[in-house]
Amino acid sequence: MPKGKISLQAPNDCQEKQTLSITQRSLPPEVPWVSTTNFHSLPTPAPSPQLFPPISAEGYPPPPPDEEFCRTVRMGFQNMDNLQRQKLLAELLNSCNTEQLVFVSNFISPRLKRDFLKDLPIELSLHILSFINDPKTLSRASSVSKFWRSLLNDEFTWKNLCVRHHFRRRSSIAPVLPPSPTFESPASKCSKFSYKDHFRRRYIVESNWKHGGRTLVTHISPDSGVVTSLQMCQNYIVVGMDNKKIHIFDVSDGNYIKTLTGHEGGVWALQYIDEVLVSGGCDREVRVWDIITAECKYVLHGHTSTVRSLKMKDKTIAVSGSRDATLRVWNIEEGRLLHLLAGHQASVRCMEIYGDVVVSGSYDCTARVWNIVTGECLHILQGHYSQIYSIAFDGDKIVTGYLYYYYEL
Repeated sequence: MPKGKISLQAPNDCQEKQTLSITQRSLPPEVPWVSTTNFHSLPTPAPSPQLFPPISAEGYPPPPPDEEFCRTVRMGFQNMDNLQRQKLLAELLNSCNTEQLVFVSNFISPRLKRDFLKDLPIELSLHILSFINDPKTLSRASSVSKFWRSLLNDEFTWKNLCVRHHFRRRSSIAPVLPPSPTFESPASKCSKFSYKDHFRRRYIVESNWKHGGRTLVTHISPDSGVVTSLQMCQNYIVVGMDNKKIHIFDVSDGNYIKTLTGHEGGVWALQYIDEVLVSGGCDREVRVWDIITAECKYVLHGHTSTVRSLKMKDKTIAVSGSRDATLRVWNIEEGRLLHLLAGHQASVRCMEIYGDVVVSGSYDCTARVWNIVTGECLHILQGHYSQIYSIAFDGDKIVTGYLYYYYEL
């Protein structure tokens, strides 16, 4: 029969099944059989023959390997030495197609990864982390795993970072609850406050000073007033304006709450404690407000010029300083004057209160220490050659600043 032809032969009548003889030269020898659906009218050029998987005697594809077969292969593999295992694996991988190789790669890849910090002693892992000087790198590393996060919560790492960035612990920082890291190094056991929290606060402040902070909310006064004084505490942001108004905002979201009106001139000084606000300005008045109700409780008269500075001892006592060169001590709970503090020869520009003592700085280049209970001037501090613009007092030391870039201690 010529090559390239297909014939169906029935050797004798008693034979019930026909035999298919394939002699087409183009078919590979390993192809077991070919569909005969369209063999009677093959197009030109002829399409590739349709290949089918082997069929069992029952006419169904062979079933997947059973558990017994897998167990036998596994036991045989376990009994091989290393060289035999490698040879068998190489043979199996060479027999895999791309999809199967991808499956093997995805299955093996996680098993080849090792957490080197987890394999090392804790002390050595902490020592390795101590060489990282960038807090952003540490923050990203803490997201790798729960173990790394627990490791990076250790106070030893953050104490080293505080030292490297020169973030010294200040005595004014109140201790917080002792940290409870997963791994207690000697440094973390003796810590009385959180170095991690301390570093975070200082780092944010340093970054904001260097690069500028992020603006949360911006409020523009409808009448283009200039901000002259401001205080922010736990609940409120209170802003004094040169347009006679006092604006109050919510500290949590920056939203506007209310406006206090009543001053006849610009507001140049203010302070509040809890719900009590005291303000002073160009109208020479000191006003006492209830922040909650926006009610002006008292209007205190006495100064003969602009009230330029103001401090509260508590919710009952306030001290005001004026361009008339005097200070006045007020009982703001009852709305009455307690003492007139006279002695400065020029405007009282700044002041600070600690306990029953107030220190004031003036344009007469001196600072004075007063007892607000008795109204007595305790000390006169001289040494500046220009107007004093700022002052700080912690009950022990007094620091004064003046116009030409220097300060006195």
